[in-house]
Amino acid sequence: MKKGLLKGMSIAALSLGLLFNPMTVTSKPGVVYAQTGLDSEYKTPGWFYTLEEMKKVYEKEYEEGKRLENHIEFKGGKYTAYYGGKSFELPEKFIRHTLSQLEQMLEKRYAKYIFKLDAFHSHLIVPDRIFEKYIHLNYMDTIEAVVKEDSLGALYHNTEHLKTPSETEIEAKKLFDNRSVLGWYDGRPLEIIHPKENDPEAIKEANTGSEPEGYRRIGFLVFKATKNGEFTIKPNGQEIRVDLSFDADAYWLLYNR
Repeated sequence: MKKGLLKGMSIAALSLGLLFNPMTVTSKPGVVYAQTGLDSEYKTPGWFYTLEEMKKVYEKEYEEGKRLENHIEFKGGKYTAYYGGKSFELPEKFIRHTLSQLEQMLEKRYAKYIFKLDAFHSHLIVPDRIFEKYIHLNYMDTIEAVVKEDSLGALYHNTEHLKTPSETEIEAKKLFDNRSVLGWYDGRPLEIIHPKENDPEAIKEANTGSEPEGYRRIGFLVFKATKNGEFTIKPNGQEIRVDLSFDADAYWLLYNR
């Protein structure tokens, strides 16, 4: 099921497991990833990439400057987001904390690149009590509301397409070990999480952490580094332009096959 087909659904669908990961999950040497049936525009080296192979694709994409579709804009002194052909205003705090989280992930080496093969999306999470407040709203109205919540968090699953590293591949191994990151919109520092003891073995092998106890997933955000991006982050002084979007179906599906 394509993410875009879910536009307009009630947030209640989350409790049925219909949102965010509606694709078949397959495994390959110790790693689990979602597959969608859409082929990648980069046929080689395929689904899994070494860091060096990632670097080449990232540099190509960044310099091409292609924007995320329906990207968040800053215009007229306001931050405007888009979803399903409609727009809504975002608080400056949400943008500021999101960019800070991306910057920190790069600085701490929890991610190497901000693009589809590495860090490109977050799952927005809220406490159960907040989730219940919005359970009857449609998706866009839910997002417009939760971005204002101080208790909002973001769950990142990075190194989406990294080849399973060996013990001697120190940088790649660190990225894999720290691939599941929690960010918070109240200013708390980033946290590294890991699968729970009772998680399926495939999830453990992929080192995919889930939201903390008492929290629920309530939305998602897509991001991509591109030289024409709307916003700027400066990890370790290096300027990187990035786009953010709540409605980037094409980039969400890119590389999934």
